[in-house]
Amino acid sequence: MITIATEDGQTYAVETDANIEIENLKALLEADCGVPPESQDLFYNARPLDDPKRTLASFGVANDDLILLKDRRRLSQSVAHDSDSM
Repeated sequence: MITIATEDGQTYAVETDANIEIENLKALLEADCGVPPESQDLFYNARPLDDPKRTLASFGVANDDLILLKDRRRLSQSVAHDSDSM
């Protein structure tokens, strides 16, 4: 099991192991938290998990570890809102 934490404080327990590929994890996360894979940025120990074909284990992630999920849509909404207020 891997725990996913979002920037807004939500957490999701994902029943998988560290041998899952990043692209498959993102598909699971879309079902759990509603963020499309292309909008997901995943981080482990402040390092991006940015190669979709690599496994969690290849990034050093083990079972029961915590991964941060950032939603790029939130970032673009924040930037758009900031530019509207100028």
